[in-house]
Amino acid sequence: MGYHHVADGALHVETPDGEFTVPAGDAFVCEPECPQFAFVPEDGEATTAFVVGAPVVDDVHPYEPDEEP
Repeated sequence: MGYHHVADGALHVETPDGEFTVPAGDAFVCEPECPQFAFVPEDGEATTAFVVGAPVVDDVHPYEPDEEP
Protein backbone atom coordinates (compact mmCIF):
# COMPACT_ATOMS: atom_id res chain seq x y z
CA MET A 1 0.00 0.00 0.00
CA GLY A 2 1.23 3.48 -0.69
CA TYR A 3 0.05 6.70 0.95
CA HIS A 4 1.06 10.11 -0.45
CA HIS A 5 0.08 13.28 1.45
CA VAL A 6 0.96 16.59 -0.21
CA ALA A 7 1.76 19.45 2.17
CA ASP A 8 2.85 22.04 -0.45
CA GLY A 9 2.80 22.16 -4.24
CA ALA A 10 1.37 19.38 -6.40
CA LEU A 11 2.49 15.78 -6.73
CA HIS A 12 1.87 13.72 -9.86
CA VAL A 13 1.28 9.99 -9.43
CA GLU A 14 1.37 7.65 -12.41
CA THR A 15 -0.45 4.30 -12.13
CA PRO A 16 -1.74 1.73 -14.64
CA ASP A 17 -5.09 3.61 -14.43
CA GLY A 18 -3.50 6.90 -15.55
CA GLU A 19 -1.76 9.94 -14.13
CA PHE A 20 -3.24 11.80 -11.18
CA THR A 21 -2.36 15.24 -9.83
CA VAL A 22 -2.56 15.55 -6.05
CA PRO A 23 -2.79 19.17 -4.84
CA ALA A 24 -1.62 20.51 -1.48
CA GLY A 25 -3.84 19.35 1.36
CA ASP A 26 -4.93 16.16 -0.42
CA ALA A 27 -3.75 12.58 -0.26
CA PHE A 28 -3.47 9.69 -2.72
CA VAL A 29 -3.71 6.06 -1.58
CA CYS A 30 -2.62 3.11 -3.72
CA GLU A 31 -3.83 -0.43 -3.18
CA PRO A 32 -1.29 -3.12 -2.23
CA GLU A 33 0.85 -4.31 -5.13
CA CYS A 34 -0.40 -1.48 -7.36
CA PRO A 35 2.59 -0.07 -9.24
CA GLN A 36 2.98 3.68 -8.90
CA PHE A 37 5.45 6.38 -9.74
CA ALA A 38 5.21 9.67 -7.83
CA PHE A 39 7.01 12.68 -9.29
CA VAL A 40 7.10 16.44 -9.79
CA PRO A 41 7.44 17.44 -13.46
CA GLU A 42 10.53 19.43 -14.45
CA ASP A 43 8.37 22.53 -14.92
CA GLY A 44 6.36 21.86 -11.72
CA GLU A 45 6.41 23.90 -8.53
CA ALA A 46 8.44 22.94 -5.47
CA THR A 47 6.52 20.22 -3.62
CA THR A 48 6.63 18.76 -0.12
CA ALA A 49 5.03 15.34 0.24
CA PHE A 50 4.98 12.67 2.92
CA VAL A 51 5.02 9.20 1.39
CA VAL A 52 4.53 6.00 3.36
CA GLY A 53 4.66 2.51 1.94
CA ALA A 54 3.90 -0.80 3.57
CA PRO A 55 4.88 -4.15 2.12
CA VAL A 56 2.30 -6.89 1.80
CA VAL A 57 2.89 -9.41 4.58
CA ASP A 58 1.07 -12.49 5.80
CA ASP A 59 2.47 -12.65 9.35
CA VAL A 60 0.09 -10.11 10.88
CA HIS A 61 -1.47 -10.97 14.23
CA PRO A 62 -4.57 -9.21 15.57
CA TYR A 63 -4.24 -7.21 18.77
CA GLU A 64 -6.17 -8.88 21.59
CA PRO A 65 -6.06 -6.55 24.64
CA ASP A 66 -7.38 -9.22 27.06
CA GLU A 67 -4.67 -11.76 26.25
CA GLU A 68 -1.42 -12.12 28.20
CA PRO A 69 1.76 -11.74 26.10
